[in-house]
Amino acid sequence: MRKKRIDFEDFNNGKNNLNYLSFRENDSVIYLYAENGNVTCYRYYFEDGTNVKIAELQDLDGYSSTVAELNEDIYFIAAKRCEDGEIKNELVNLSLSNNTLKVLSECDDKSLPGLEVYLWQNQIVTLKNIVNSDKSIVTLLDGYDLNHDRWETGEKCLWKSYQEEGAALYAFYSDGDKLYAIKDEYTEEGSKRRLISYGPSHEELFSIPFTGDFLDYSNSGRIIQLFVDDDLIYIRNTSNYGCAARITDGTFETVRENQKNLTKAWISSRQGEKEDVFYIRRSNVLLLWDPNRKAFKEICLDLDEDESIHVAMIDGKSLFLSCYVQDSQGNPLGKHVYVISDYLDYLSKL
Repeated sequence: MRKKRIDFEDFNNGKNNLNYLSFRENDSVIYLYAENGNVTCYRYYFEDGTNVKIAELQDLDGYSSTVAELNEDIYFIAAKRCEDGEIKNELVNLSLSNNTLKVLSECDDKSLPGLEVYLWQNQIVTLKNIVNSDKSIVTLLDGYDLNHDRWETGEKCLWKSYQEEGAALYAFYSDGDKLYAIKDEYTEEGSKRRLISYGPSHEELFSIPFTGDFLDYSNSGRIIQLFVDDDLIYIRNTSNYGCAARITDGTFETVRENQKNLTKAWISSRQGEKEDVFYIRRSNVLLLWDPNRKAFKEICLDLDEDESIHVAMIDGKSLFLSCYVQDSQGNPLGKHVYVISDYLDYLSKL
């Protein structure tokens, strides 16, 4: 299978409201389908087109935009709506080895929904936001220890916006080994923003201050996504503008200015692999980071006319693309899914 195209009608009977969880190299894709507060998990096999229902969760108000993966286990956080109207975060484990979905832990800390998760050492780590009664906000790195089935809290910050006092964590990322976060600290001299790298006991290993145009880009909207890979940093804000910079001599040197829909391709079951692939959503453009040239290589994919990328995922040597065609008002008319084997060799010939 070099490049396989699947019509979306065959893929999921044409249903929308999908959230892709995981792509398994040349084998299958795991996704969630949401309808009326209930979420059903499916696994679609590329070889024979089989769509297997794994399990269902009820009364959900949302779920995390990222997942943590360890062998045949997938972890994510679901926001469950309780009978009293409160929303409670739950850490969920999806086992692909026995097709089961179970809640590992209920978070009773009143953390806000919309949490991301990553695998960090033996923990499923997330960044929580908790609003106190006086409107001050606690931000904290919290990790669920898979060996001891308990939460372990790392750095914890308190921010009083009405007094412009304290500190806050805004985004975080882990490649499995290293843990990073963006931290704002409010002093008499004003606000200072840093990228921080943490050690195995949540100690601060080093930090890099945001300065110049990269600081300006980071201030153009609330940061909701962070990615770090040795000499490359990427951030994305709530308006879906992304920006990338080289990390050199303790500073950030912008290499891709604030760009609408600049998105990092999700590395699936092998979190932390060094495939730095990006794409421009609603276009046919992929971007490959060249660590030797310290620059992006831009590649235009040979998609159907007026077709554009919606989601890109990588596992091993395979690339998964969910694409759609838009009408003049930007509404999707049809969708296709592509699975490309040995994608780096394939892209080098375009």
